[in-house]
Amino acid sequence: MRRQRALLAAAVAGLAVVACQVVAGIEPVEKVQRDALDGGGSDARGGQADADADPCKHAVPPPEPDKDDDRDTELPPFYLALRTLNVVARDGETYRGFDLDGVCTCDKRPGTASEGKSSCTPKLKDCDLDGGIDNRAASLFEQFAPTGFSPSDAANNGIAGGKRGLLLYIKGYNGKPNDRQVTVGAMISHGILDGSGCGTTSGGDRSPPGWCGTDLWSYPVEYVKPTTKEPLFQGNGYVNDGTLVFRSDLPVTMFFGGTTITFGSPIAAGRIAKNAAGLWTFDALLSGRIPVTELLAATGGFNAPNDETARLCNSPFFTTVKKTLCDAVDINRTSVLDFEEGACDAVSSALAFTAEQASVGDERTEPTEDSVCSKDNVPAGLYTCP
Repeated sequence: MRRQRALLAAAVAGLAVVACQVVAGIEPVEKVQRDALDGGGSDARGGQADADADPCKHAVPPPEPDKDDDRDTELPPFYLALRTLNVVARDGETYRGFDLDGVCTCDKRPGTASEGKSSCTPKLKDCDLDGGIDNRAASLFEQFAPTGFSPSDAANNGIAGGKRGLLLYIKGYNGKPNDRQVTVGAMISHGILDGSGCGTTSGGDRSPPGWCGTDLWSYPVEYVKPTTKEPLFQGNGYVNDGTLVFRSDLPVTMFFGGTTITFGSPIAAGRIAKNAAGLWTFDALLSGRIPVTELLAATGGFNAPNDETARLCNSPFFTTVKKTLCDAVDINRTSVLDFEEGACDAVSSALAFTAEQASVGDERTEPTEDSVCSKDNVPAGLYTCP
């Protein structure tokens, strides 16, 4: 096992770098019911267990507040641009994340939701972290550390260079600690083409952000409503004591290098507040499920070790990579399938990020990379687990 891990680390150093260039476009977010986030577990049919009887204190965001602080005030809509990203979310020595499936897997104490059984059948036994936290990807990504690559640094350098980003859209917020109804939207950005927003114009085709509140991040036209720059994908969230929360049964679409993956049934929550300059900021955690087939396809497209001209899908190292990723599945790709009979088909993950107030610039859409390792160009079954 140790030899396999060492081989994996060498083989997929590229994955560690590119996987952290993640940005997301969030699909429409459904209204979060209070009983879905009150800390209780789920029964075997996905129903709510008795929270008082369950000895596991589930790691979930705060519920919708009981009342608004100000029902009659509504701030003008504003955008937040992703500033930092960390794919291995930690709090000291403890991985961060949320309980995605409502069960503290392997907890056999009386009263535990679903008797501590997994919400699907994993390849290998894999117990949840404290509070039922689902974040299997964190330990996978940390296997890349011996290569000397820093996934978070790679992502942050891309953002700092104005090459790629994520714009969150906040509408209907009263600006107070408690608001029962806030519209949350999102769209990906292919970077800052015009640096005049904060006076950071460079000689290249991208300009670094100045974080003055008016950086002009580009947008893909397919992500906005016609004749507007308002995100097409929007949904409902809320703010409880300064924590903005939103979640969905629909997937988040994320970039992994030149391809994309989905982040199923996401939950996001974090502190929304103004900084010393009076600009809105968001310090949050995004937790969800990465389908293993998409993770395999994204990995296959990276450069093979010690050969920048070859792709990993055609390398002998890919066999080891594939087995490791396939064995790591610990959850369903969507919460809709939880506790239905069947094998796990996704890897749980959590990303920590910060975002700061920004603006929207010009349209920019880039084609998806088409390579020898793209899904349509490889033998059938290459990106499917046995």
